[in-house]
Amino acid sequence: MYQQTMKTTLRYAWSVMGLLCLLLGIDARAQSDSLVLVEEKFRGELAIGLRGGYQFSRVNYNVAIVQGIQEGFSGGLILQYLSQRQLGIQLEVNYSQRGLLASTSAYRVSRQQDYLEIPFMTHFALGKKSFRVVLNLGSYLSFLLRETTESLGSTPSYYLLDLGQRWTFGLTGGLGLALRSSIGVFQVEGKGAVGLTDLFNPAADEVFSRSPEQFFGWQVAYLYRFGPRRPGLKKLRQ
Repeated sequence: MYQQTMKTTLRYAWSVMGLLCLLLGIDARAQSDSLVLVEEKFRGELAIGLRGGYQFSRVNYNVAIVQGIQEGFSGGLILQYLSQRQLGIQLEVNYSQRGLLASTSAYRVSRQQDYLEIPFMTHFALGKKSFRVVLNLGSYLSFLLRETTESLGSTPSYYLLDLGQRWTFGLTGGLGLALRSSIGVFQVEGKGAVGLTDLFNPAADEVFSRSPEQFFGWQVAYLYRFGPRRPGLKKLRQ
């Protein structure tokens, strides 16, 4: 009786052990065959491109002076580096047309200044899909290349003052949309800037004492990316 009980017990034990081994083997194979996607560390992304657009400018006098909007072209090169997926820096080298325009029944004056402009900005990209909202904030430095002046009628002297300096400095920013594709980045953006330096050095008897520039406009851009096209996914076995 005792031997029969032992045989029955051992039979059940071996059956349970065999079932456990079978389950462990199935689980191990399932784990070896299953894959998970793990996000890789972002390695940085460099992009170089071209931009072009139209802008509108005026002189931001500290008193009310008759003035219109001067129109001009703006375009150049873009160098962009993302140190994180949604944060980086953007450097531009642009040709920028700005100036002032004033017109009444008694006179008309148009002054256009052509600048070499270098904005340096922090770049924010909001969103993780192909479409992103982009925000650029920073400063700019401009160097005057040439100026043309057209004047008709009895133009007041304060419109015709010589420029005080060839360098200007100010704050700039832009807001737009970017489409990221396999062939590059297509971007449209509205931009604006406010000068921190005066364009003119008025005499003590002039009607104004401050004359920083102010301009805004829109641009389209294309950038070719160097680096991972779809950063961040790799396959790992569980």
